[in-house]
This record gives sequence, structure tokens and C-alpha cells, in this order.
Amino acid sequence: MPLLLLTKLFNFVNINVELIYNNTYKFTQFTYSVPKSLQSKVKKGSIVNVKFRNKDYKAVVVELKKTSSDNLKIIDINSYLYDLTNDQFLYLKYLAVSNFLNIGIVLSQFENLDVLISQNKLEMSNFSVHPFDGRLSLNQNNNISGVRLRI
Repeated sequence: MPLLLLTKLFNFVNINVELIYNNTYKFTQFTYSVPKSLQSKVKKGSIVNVKFRNKDYKAVVVELKKTSSDNLKIIDINSYLYDLTNDQFLYLKYLAVSNFLNIGIVLSQFENLDVLISQNKLEMSNFSVHPFDGRLSLNQNNNISGVRLRI
């Protein structure tokens, strides 16, 4: 009964992940179970630590599943690490689809995950583009000004 209640509360029990690894699994997603203590944290775009073939790997969550599709024993994720923003996840998805790769390979080969996580996102309201010469300025005492854009 508690599992049913938990499923209704968080709307998922298992997750599909893509390993952050230069793998040969192409577009294969692997299913893991999420421990009850982590279900409130894990979402699409979360980076988690999983055990795969007796090694620890980072993996990106690409799908939340309400139930298991079969009766196989599904192992738990080891830990929750952090979340990508929705914009970062969409950016990685775009890169993956554009290059016929999975997100895990994009993160392992083309993007530095530590840099991606540490990025500070600026709001577009902080920028202004001068209409006549294409200069970009940051508002509210930020440091960038006078950068020329090609329009």
C-alpha cells in the first residue's frame, strides 16, 4: 500500500537513463529503480550515479516511468547528484538529435558536465541590443558592454 501511495504522490517508480559514457549501446536506455528517499529529488534531466556491469557511472535521466514494463528485478540508482536546468536538458537533447547520438555520448564526448552544471544563467531582461549598431549591453551594472552582434 505505501508504494502505491508513493507512486501517486511522485507519479513514477522507475527511470530510464542514458549512461554518460562513450558507449556502444547507441540509443539504448537502461531502467533503474529510484529509492523512496530520492523520489522527491529525481526528475527528467537529473544526473544520477548508477551501477552498470559492476562499475559506477554517471547517467542522465531521460524518462520517468510509473511502473516496470516486466517482472525483472530492477536495481536502484546509487545516488542523486544534481539537476540540469530545463534549458540545458533541451540543449543537450537538440545536440544529440542533430548529431544522431544519445545524450550520454554528447555529455561524455562534447560537453564538460562540470562546466555545464556550474554555469550561471543570465536572464534575457538583463540584456539590451542597440538597434542601430548591434551593440550588446548588460543592464544593472554588469560587466559586458559594447559587444557587437551581426544582425
